[in-house]
Amino acid sequence: MRPHSTLSDSDSDSTMSSAFSDDGVNNSSSSQQFFAKLVRDTRSKVEQKTSVINANLQEKLPEWKQRGAMYSTKAKETSIEWSRRGKEAVDRWKKDRAGNTLYPAYRQPGSQDSENAVFGMPLEVAVALTKIDADDLIPGIFRRCMEYLNDVGVHEVGIYRVSGSTTTVNKLRAIFNDGSDVDFESTRPDPHAVGTLLKMYLRELPEPIIPFEVANEYTQQFMKSIQQQTSNEMDKRAMQDTIEVSTSITVDPSQLPPISPNLLKTVRSITSRLPIYNFCLLQLLCRHLKRVADNEEENRMSISNLAVIFIPTLNMGRALFHCMVEHYSEIFEGDHHHPAGPVNNKPTTIVPPPLPQKPRNLIIDSKPKRIIHAKTLSDTGIMTVTASPTSIKVPPPKPHRSPIVSQQQQQQQQVGSQPLINRPRVPVKPRSKSLSYKSNLNQDDFILRKTSGRVEAIGRQFETLMNSNKK
Repeated sequence: MRPHSTLSDSDSDSTMSSAFSDDGVNNSSSSQQFFAKLVRDTRSKVEQKTSVINANLQEKLPEWKQRGAMYSTKAKETSIEWSRRGKEAVDRWKKDRAGNTLYPAYRQPGSQDSENAVFGMPLEVAVALTKIDADDLIPGIFRRCMEYLNDVGVHEVGIYRVSGSTTTVNKLRAIFNDGSDVDFESTRPDPHAVGTLLKMYLRELPEPIIPFEVANEYTQQFMKSIQQQTSNEMDKRAMQDTIEVSTSITVDPSQLPPISPNLLKTVRSITSRLPIYNFCLLQLLCRHLKRVADNEEENRMSISNLAVIFIPTLNMGRALFHCMVEHYSEIFEGDHHHPAGPVNNKPTTIVPPPLPQKPRNLIIDSKPKRIIHAKTLSDTGIMTVTASPTSIKVPPPKPHRSPIVSQQQQQQQQVGSQPLINRPRVPVKPRSKSLSYKSNLNQDDFILRKTSGRVEAIGRQFETLMNSNKK
């Protein structure tokens, strides 16, 4: 029985193990199938949803494009409208500011300036009203610009070619038009703004620096020099173009006529006949431009570049401009650097500034006063004053206990016209009480004390008292 039972148990165990193994295999295969099915379902749902979204996008995209174009058009129209309104507001603000009389210092250059505006003022009037020094013959604004540009502008790249800030130029113009003065050395503005201000002042002069009569003389002399030195007609025409103002800007600088010594002498003679204020201003300007041209490597402004800028401003041809700047010393200073001064038909008298007025409440005595101060009363018996006794108030002498001294004081008070004032020496109070009585002092002791020193007088008194006690 037992063996059989044992066999049956082993068979049952093997059967159970095989059943469990079959269940594990079945479970793993079923789980794999489940997850594979789940992935397939999820992927199909995602693809389905993506296709739905793409279909919606394709359906809505034309509508969205239409809305974007509509909003873009509306934004452009709104921007144009606001730009127009802003421009109108700025124009109204400029117009109101230009016409505002409460702030004349901020007027625009195109507005009507005051009657005493420096810009547009005749040259001689501007010199009389704005000159910096009493003997200066240059307007104050031109002098300030020249001093600053000679110091800073000659080293600035593109000076006179580069325009300065419009705001800065308008502020400087308004300050000078208001009659004020600006020291550029302390404010240190932009050199290009100062150069633009200088060109603006020259352009707005009511009369040209070189009058038309003198300009015609220059033209005739240059024409004559060209006829004498050149025989080729094409060269003559090219050189003549450098003389005229209208054709000088576009002409080639290499076509300038040669400058002979005789032509220089003639140009100097004609220049000396300019009015005195025009001559001084032209001389100062040509000296400055010569300095600018000498620093061409640093500022990139040659005489040819300067001519393009200043030919329309000065209303002169290129040939004359080159001649005055290149040969500045020969034309304006002469051979030995003596000024070739202009011929002034009207003598100019330089009026010195008025002397300062002294205050009314201050009385100054015209006579010199010399007072000798005494060191001590014991060393100096008399104080001498060289001034008039009537102009000096002397305090009355102090009362003295000595009768002799009081008599002398009364005599001095009676004689008031003496030039010397004798002030008696006040006797020093002795240390001993017994020496203070007047009865112990006789006439000899008083005279001795007056003429001798204090110590000797006291010693003499002591000896006199000792002798009297012995007797």
